[in-house]
Amino acid sequence: MNDSQNAPGTHMSFETILWAVGKEQRVSPYHLAARIYQEHGNASSPLISGTVSGYEGYYNYFNIGATGNSNQQYIQNGLSYAKQKEWKDAYSSIRGGTIIPAANYIQKGQDTLYLQKFNVTTNNTYGHQYMQNISAPTSE
Repeated sequence: MNDSQNAPGTHMSFETILWAVGKEQRVSPYHLAARIYQEHGNASSPLISGTVSGYEGYYNYFNIGATGNSNQQYIQNGLSYAKQKEWKDAYSSIRGGTIIPAANYIQKGQDTLYLQKFNVTTNNTYGHQYMQNISAPTSE
């Protein structure tokens, strides 16, 4: 994501996508980049390769719906979600994946990584968490 090449399926760089989606959803593009990096590291994940058999051309940059008891289930469920949402390029995946935390967490007062993990601000104290990873607030 740190070069000027077009993001998969688009005529835009990742930088352009992150700034456009961030502005539209009122979310920091730096937060979006950090969240994607947290989810996929060096971008070697099958969920953002666009090449998984049966899911060619689908991307899930935020691992939404990627659950299961094995790596195979994790990948299949995440890409099945992307296919259902028609995330056929990097822009639609990043935009679609941003809408969820923006509407359900950030714009409801859980606007830091800490508050998304340890909810102490809403009526559902300690119960409305975005992520399972206990180290995410420090590692992101």
